Amino acid sequence: MIDIIVVRPIVNIQFMIFNLVHDFGLAIVILAILVKLFMWPRTKKQLMQTRLMHKIQPELVKIRKNCN
Repeated sequence: MIDIIVVRPIVNIQFMIFNLVHDFGLAIVILAILVKLFMWPRTKKQLMQTRLMHKIQPELVKIRKNCN
């Protein structure tokens, strides 16, 4: 099941890139860059959430001290 849904499409994309550049190492690098670009919106959102948590961390520490 995972083979059909995940592995085969990735391999097919890999071979399509290979047919364009005729270098398997370069095709792997290009696929990695494409995956990174595809995941960028989610990564950006996660980075924003992490920055917000770092900003409010001192306030959370104060609240925890007051509650105890």
